[in-house]
Amino acid sequence: MTKFTHGITDDDLQRQREQLKAVTKEQLLHVAEKYLKPGRNGIKVGRSLIGPTNADILNRRAENWTVLNQEEADQARATE
Repeated sequence: MTKFTHGITDDDLQRQREQLKAVTKEQLLHVAEKYLKPGRNGIKVGRSLIGPTNADILNRRAENWTVLNQEEADQARATE
């Protein structure tokens, strides 16, 4: 159905997932530095982590981390 409605095959989606998961921390930081230019002209930069609960982040409230829990079932409903 995705192929019909959006021109994207299941293989295309899987390839995109694999490419996204293959991105390293260093690559992500390089792109953020290049395009977001943190610290320049008052630009604020945020960070997001995707994965299991990280106790270290939960203990760093002074850094203004906001922790959101979203189960896959909730995400699926949001896109339907």
